[in-house]
Amino acid sequence: MPKITFVFIYQKRFFISEAGIIISIQHLFLFIQNESYGTSESYGVFQYNTCFYLSE
Repeated sequence: MPKITFVFIYQKRFFISEAGIIISIQHLFLFIQNESYGTSESYGVFQYNTCFYLSE
């Protein structure tokens, strides 16, 4: 089964809670292009406190 990772956007930085790392918006685009995500429109508008899931 694919892992489900919770990603929380805050102050234009992306916190991956499980890994405990911060990735940039550019790196997140790579995740979006290669991974499944729960909220299809989340990647279009980057707002504070936006939450969605990425599967590894």
